[in-house]
Amino acid sequence: MKLRLPFLKSKSPEGEEKRIREATPPQRERVSPPRPSLFSPSILTFSIEGGTLRFTVSRGLQIEAWASVPFNTRFLRGGLVADAFGIGQVIRNTLSLRKFPTKRVVCALPGHQSSTRILTLPPAARSNLDTLITREARRQLAISADSHYLRWQTLTSRGGPASGGRFYVVSVPKEPLRNLLTALSNAGLRPRTVDLKTLALARAANRKDAVVVNSESNSLDLVVVVDDVPVLTRSLYLGEEPTMSEYSRLTEELARTLVFYNDSNRENPLDTSVPIYLTGDLTDVSEIAETIYQSTGHPVPPLTPPVRQPPDFPTAKFMVNIGLLLKVL
Repeated sequence: MKLRLPFLKSKSPEGEEKRIREATPPQRERVSPPRPSLFSPSILTFSIEGGTLRFTVSRGLQIEAWASVPFNTRFLRGGLVADAFGIGQVIRNTLSLRKFPTKRVVCALPGHQSSTRILTLPPAARSNLDTLITREARRQLAISADSHYLRWQTLTSRGGPASGGRFYVVSVPKEPLRNLLTALSNAGLRPRTVDLKTLALARAANRKDAVVVNSESNSLDLVVVVDDVPVLTRSLYLGEEPTMSEYSRLTEELARTLVFYNDSNRENPLDTSVPIYLTGDLTDVSEIAETIYQSTGHPVPPLTPPVRQPPDFPTAKFMVNIGLLLKVL
């Protein structure tokens, strides 16, 4: 199966209308990025990572500038934007100080309170898909039309439409998305797209099969990608104050995720050759890679996303931004 990863797009600066469309899927193999043209427009990516705002500026797939800007986490609630004016001012001041371009902007929404699910419906149900999928997804995800946006997409195989009626469903909380878009509007930005953080990570891995672990000071994201589809996504918020001084929570949640996936797919569990990629602010220590390899049997190779980057670019910290960049390119 191959999924053309969905993303959220606003039709207005306030984000009153939202929809999920298709985006370019991850490449089935790692690819070498083309050299940027002098006439390629600059692209600004933006994500919120714990108590830090992360930006990259690129021309084509060439990373040209980046920034990690700490901010007061009182602007957040549950890891999501609560004070749109406060965050907006931090973003505006950063962009003004660093003179980053703002014509093409793409940003990430943290995955807390968002969900992804693969639904299977019998072929006979295809006559009324929208109603059936919406009803079943809301039942399984325990969400309402008042609180969440819900979109779906048919999963296809290499030979065409999937048999058995398999559908990829994404639910996104309305209030945090609106707050994020309002903050960007307060900063003078009109983003081309807003992508879920977990989907950006899946795209940045640039592998047909992979496990991605993104660890920050107060959050943890885990993504299992199988045949280009992020079949399992988890986003954990760990508290208002930074808590991950040790790696025990990371290894525990990774083990729990792998066990859950393999128990749910006993006929086709993850092969131990599938790589685990460590991303984020707290995954730069080589000891944690060795610990994960010893405990899971999965290789933990270095990150090699399909972008061109300066030698001192901290790839692990900016994998979400790289996934955002790949979306628009």
